[in-house]
Amino acid sequence: MDPSIFQVLSADVLSLIIAEIARNTNGKGPLCEMRLVSKAMSTLIEPKVFSTTKINFSRLHTPGQLRAIVAGDCPNNRWTTSLLIEYLVPAKSSSTSVGDDPGVRRSARRRELEGTMVVCQNELLIPAIRALRRVSSVCLNMQMGRPNDDVLRALSQLPQLISARVDFDWDWGHDDIPAIDQITNLRSLELDIPSSRQITIQKVAKTIASSPSLESLALRGFALRPGEDEDEELVLNRGIEYPPPPWYSESLDIVQILPSTVQRPMLKKLKIYDRNLKLSASCFPYFNALTELHVEEPQAAKYDIEPSFWKALSRERIELKSLRIYPLVPAAIAYLTSYTGLETLEIDTGRFDQETEKMCLKEEQTMARRLYRDVLPRHQATLQDLRMDYVSVMPWALEGEFFDYVLQCRNLRKLGLPVHYIGGSGFADIGVSTFITQILSHLLHLKHLYIGMLKDDREDWDWVPGYAEKVDESLRVNFAENVCEADITSIPVVDSFGVTIGGTWSVALDPILRRLCRIEKAR
Repeated sequence: MDPSIFQVLSADVLSLIIAEIARNTNGKGPLCEMRLVSKAMSTLIEPKVFSTTKINFSRLHTPGQLRAIVAGDCPNNRWTTSLLIEYLVPAKSSSTSVGDDPGVRRSARRRELEGTMVVCQNELLIPAIRALRRVSSVCLNMQMGRPNDDVLRALSQLPQLISARVDFDWDWGHDDIPAIDQITNLRSLELDIPSSRQITIQKVAKTIASSPSLESLALRGFALRPGEDEDEELVLNRGIEYPPPPWYSESLDIVQILPSTVQRPMLKKLKIYDRNLKLSASCFPYFNALTELHVEEPQAAKYDIEPSFWKALSRERIELKSLRIYPLVPAAIAYLTSYTGLETLEIDTGRFDQETEKMCLKEEQTMARRLYRDVLPRHQATLQDLRMDYVSVMPWALEGEFFDYVLQCRNLRKLGLPVHYIGGSGFADIGVSTFITQILSHLLHLKHLYIGMLKDDREDWDWVPGYAEKVDESLRVNFAENVCEADITSIPVVDSFGVTIGGTWSVALDPILRRLCRIEKAR
């Protein structure tokens, strides 16, 4: 009898294969099917399949799922470390509480299901949460009228919980929020700030203060929304302007939600998702251990990161290792050129309309020049991840001089560049094949190259539906074909090297033939 795969390959190798299958498939279906191969395979795959548990009361299987968890004899109890809770039902059933399932009609049967879900939630939800003792990470979707405080209390009793994400439904700006500060001693916290009402700010501040060892903090700011009875789209279309409610303010200084005293600053990573959260020098010393700053909302640095913040970073000798920012205001550039050691730098302009781009042309040119000429040389020895492929304005396009500065960053693992390519064999006096060979000859550690395709003014194309999209696709295909023509046989390319072009087409290295081959990404 031939040996089985378990006799040929070690458990570590099989685990790597299973992890790769999980990474490249949508959903858990393929892994669940593999569990049926044998008991040994099921034992190997089970931890991957049940590492995450989702509790969702819009799904009909939820009562059975919770009963099994409460009984304590299912794989969820053994393996779940990540928990997602969403779509709880109101304490009192209503005609709209359950069922995004199209098979469930607004009928007596639906009302019966709603009643069942309410009973299930009341009796099983909290015991099920308590039974998942290995959970270390939780994501909780907050909706009004749900048993949020009970859920938070149950989560606070999980002995291994160190990471939490709390999302609030859109209408929380009009009401008080639950006692989120029940969850304590976290290492990672991602949190909505649904309003600038004082009671909300106090609870958010108390939540952050209750985790003195917090290392990662992500914040989403509040947003002014239409009235409770108004459809947002209708409000916009009517052009109606509502006066802001009493609790609303245009921005919130983050210092208002940070602990007033801190014995030992631990926060290393800060993410900001909205423009109405303001950073200033007042945030120190809480940020004295900061190594990563990611501003996910383009333009936020222009509006709500004060120059004093960058000056304080320099004054306190805080040297960021990772930075995602836009725009590069003068104070930010001065900070970045004051030290060496940056490992990750991401620039994302977001989308510009044509009028705004014309108005900001000179400012963008200055930023691009200073990044390439001043910032990159300061960090060329340490940069490992440089991403600019999401910029959308022409002054950032790669050209000969800029390219020379990039090639000096010899330790890059990931590189994203914006190019203005209009077809043919090259761009900016650089042949695509030459471009690839120079990158691979200089950047010997590079694992992936991302190409962003900058677009020309297309006002005259609107009259032909789909024409611009076809042109874009043709350019991506042509660029990929030119990449594949590069002669890399004598270059020691990393075996896993690949190129992504415009987010659609990919080129990968054939490690046997030692040539680049085009593949289309799944859409």
